[in-house]
Amino acid sequence: MFAAVLICASFALHVTAQAEGGPPHSSNPDCNVTSSEDHVYKTCTFVCDGDEALALSSEEPCELPKLTETPSDKPVALDRSEAGAEQGVCKDGRCVAKSSVKTVADHVE
Repeated sequence: MFAAVLICASFALHVTAQAEGGPPHSSNPDCNVTSSEDHVYKTCTFVCDGDEALALSSEEPCELPKLTETPSDKPVALDRSEAGAEQGVCKDGRCVAKSSVKTVADHVE
């Protein structure tokens, strides 16, 4: 009888210890961003923890996809992230160049 109680107590401690750990963090670095960080998103649409889909649209900084074609004739000023990738901003779930995003001042004129 004592052995059965000891086994049940050990099992209860084992289950409780695992439950306190909480859910694991997502392996996608874009999912683990806190609002206080300066983070450049890899993409503007991504899935976190397998069930939470996010589409950014508030001009968050993002890495522009590499172009395989020649760029347009109009030069565009580019910011670069620490990795050296060209930066844009998230708009409607897509990463676009900063010059193609109209600001509030552009709409007032």
